Amino acid sequence: IRRTLTPAASSRRASQLPFVFSTSPERSSLPIVTIAAVAIVGQYGLVQIRPFEAADAQAAAELIRPLQPGILITPAYLVHRESSEPERAQRRSWLALENSEILGFATSAVKWDEPGAVGRFWIGVRPDRRKGGIGSTLYDLAEQHARAAGVQRLTVEVDDDPDGLRFVEARGFERVSAEIVSSLDPQLADLGELDGLLAETSAAGFELTTLQAMAGRRDDLAEFYEAA
Repeated sequence: IRRTLTPAASSRRASQLPFVFSTSPERSSLPIVTIAAVAIVGQYGLVQIRPFEAADAQAAAELIRPLQPGILITPAYLVHRESSEPERAQRRSWLALENSEILGFATSAVKWDEPGAVGRFWIGVRPDRRKGGIGSTLYDLAEQHARAAGVQRLTVEVDDDPDGLRFVEARGFERVSAEIVSSLDPQLADLGELDGLLAETSAAGFELTTLQAMAGRRDDLAEFYEAA
């Protein structure tokens, strides 16, 4: 496990520990089947699984947000991700619903910005509806999609979720890295040192600016992020 950041203890910060897992589809014991429409008869009734649509974004974001706290999940974010990625990403997403209520979400894509045939997926099921086959069925769809896309290695992030850890490890995934994601409430932060830091960096020739002001320097930004 590699921890990329360890924040100092503070009552103003809330930390999560996302683990990154990896496996090869060839190691999975799950059969690959063609599923046109999926229905699960469980303890509560009939659960339908169908593709995600833009109209589902609000309810999907409300489900995902507490399950994936390391990312700011909004309806606009989900719609933008589905519609803006290049076709080579081959992203597909699904919902699990019961009486129009969203119980689970899954998404699977090719990591087109990395070398090699690497896939990435994420599955989330409402905690009170787990262990009923919803997550397993969503995983089947995600894995089937990855195989069809020619993926040789699958990765997934698990956000400090013991159920999620057990779920992916039972399917042959191995932990490859981990990082601390911290949050800070700006209203409670002590900003007393900023004026001094700003004066010091300005004297050294640095300029503080907004990301929006850099909109015309996309190549420079891309080079910076690649180097970082």
